[in-house]
Amino acid sequence: MTYKIWENLEQVEKYANKRYKSWDQRWISNRELNMVAQMVAENNLSGPILDCPSGFGRFHHILSKAGEVHGADLNHFAVEYYNKFISDNPPAIEARAEDLPFPDNHFKGVFSFRLIQHIHTPEDRIAILKEYARVSSHWVIASLYVSSWLHLLHRSIVKMPSKITMITQNQLIEEAKSAGLKLKSMDSVIPGLHANRICLFTPEK
Repeated sequence: MTYKIWENLEQVEKYANKRYKSWDQRWISNRELNMVAQMVAENNLSGPILDCPSGFGRFHHILSKAGEVHGADLNHFAVEYYNKFISDNPPAIEARAEDLPFPDNHFKGVFSFRLIQHIHTPEDRIAILKEYARVSSHWVIASLYVSSWLHLLHRSIVKMPSKITMITQNQLIEEAKSAGLKLKSMDSVIPGLHANRICLFTPEK
């Protein structure tokens, strides 16, 4: 698997300051934050919570209202940024999403945002979801890009390179099942216009 690699702390700071600066990206970010906050509140989700990948900690202030948040990211400088600017209590650690250094059911929930759309094979996506299911006892929130007829039509007309992998809702359900998870709810960030979905999973019993 490949992941975005920041090569120094300054790159993380620059990304954090500029990624959602434009009005449209800021609007999307605020919508995502509000949707996650609503999903957590409506389902009475609580911690401790693993935020993986934690990135630059965009969701920390939302998640921390539900319980203690533990950050984990593959990138050394993302972890350094998180511990310096977001929270070091508890400190974030370096870890791969598909090989987490925690015992079974160590957290009540796992939060993963804007990772899985960059994972291009079912086997790799299932490996990550399986690790999330292993270390969480109650819930997993993950964002994924789920295709629709509008996105398929757009891509058939406008040919452009993309590092984003979209899957169908049936694929999502099957891959989650293979990882030991059941899809409880799925909300679209921008219905009809954007493929990003925020999904709540629970352990499949």
